[in-house]
Amino acid sequence: LHPITLIKIDVQGFEHQVCLGMTQTLKDNPNISIILEYAVDSITALGFNPADLLEWIHNNTFHVYTILKNGALQAGLPDPLPPYCDLLLSRSRQL
Repeated sequence: LHPITLIKIDVQGFEHQVCLGMTQTLKDNPNISIILEYAVDSITALGFNPADLLEWIHNNTFHVYTILKNGALQAGLPDPLPPYCDLLLSRSRQL
């Protein structure tokens, strides 16, 4: 099988749970990138803590890029962190 290089997650608030479930996929594909939504309202409406997703990202050594409305990438999380943003997580600094 070819290595997996990109995963798009669109699960309306269940992002952290999906990420927790792909531990083996991450081990098997060290150069993987992930695109997901960080949506505080969706996450909290399901009874989850949005900070848990951010902690998972940090603990899994991803470089974080915010996907801007014009499609450009901005390194890091926006400051201040809005209640909604699209993120690209990459194990590489070179995109």
